Amino acid sequence: MKTDVTTDILLVIAFILSVLATFYWNYEIAVFAGIFVSFVALASHNYFHQKDNFRMYYSDITLMQSGEWRIIHVLSHHLYTNTIADMQAYAVEPIVQYFPHEKSFVAKYCSWVYAPIILWPTLVCYLFIVRMYQWLMLGYYKQVCKTDLVAAILPSTMYLLGGQSLLHTLGMWLFIIIIHSFWYLFLGVIVTHFHPDVFFDGDEPRPKHQLDWGISQLDTTSDRYEVMGNHLLSLITFGDHAVHHLFPTLDQAVLEHLYPVVGETMKQFNLNLRMKNHFDMVFGYFRRMAIDKPNVNPPDLLKSGTLF
Repeated sequence: MKTDVTTDILLVIAFILSVLATFYWNYEIAVFAGIFVSFVALASHNYFHQKDNFRMYYSDITLMQSGEWRIIHVLSHHLYTNTIADMQAYAVEPIVQYFPHEKSFVAKYCSWVYAPIILWPTLVCYLFIVRMYQWLMLGYYKQVCKTDLVAAILPSTMYLLGGQSLLHTLGMWLFIIIIHSFWYLFLGVIVTHFHPDVFFDGDEPRPKHQLDWGISQLDTTSDRYEVMGNHLLSLITFGDHAVHHLFPTLDQAVLEHLYPVVGETMKQFNLNLRMKNHFDMVFGYFRRMAIDKPNVNPPDLLKSGTLF
């Protein structure tokens, strides 16, 4: 209930700010509207992992198709984290490349500029355009479903209550989606799996006797001190992420209560959580893009965590 109420409040605030931004034609309000739309998208991730429920469709309101993300995130990323079978890890290649292999100067260093300036603000719109192109031009009708109409709820509400023309309303909605896209990539995605210390396919793996699915989830994940155990911050920034990868179908509010038993279990296997601060993870994201040689040292969680 705690997560449900929090997510619903975020949705209501996102709608109110979007309407106010349209009514007053105020881009400052629109920036906050875009941030809260992103919060809704981030919080809806919690419901992708559960049985069909209406809150998972909150993601569709933000122009991020819930069905598509269930495949990319739940069936690919969570089973094969940071491997070549992880669709999230290579979804934007060759624009941005995370795996350790030979890369051009542009891919290694120019991506530091064009990723946040071009990719982050446009990715959500790009994915939507790709879906429309596949539907209209390639005839991929099975990729279109009724829930795609949910994306029209926010701009329709802005048009009906905002007092602006349809063209102006769509322009403000697009601006809000651009802010949402940037914030989603900045706050939600780059602070979980992309630090150089995190294992990526191509790096030296653990010895065979240590190979284990649960350990692999910890090797490919990092948590942040600032949000650990804080329900709201964890909900809107993919916090408590290692425990989430171990228990993905459990609600976000439950995860913080699992640390004692998780800690005891990890001690038995001589493991620890990888912990970083938020800025280290952000800078680590850019360092990851420049890595062109595999890490020759197998993962060692004892050196990377201090929580337990």
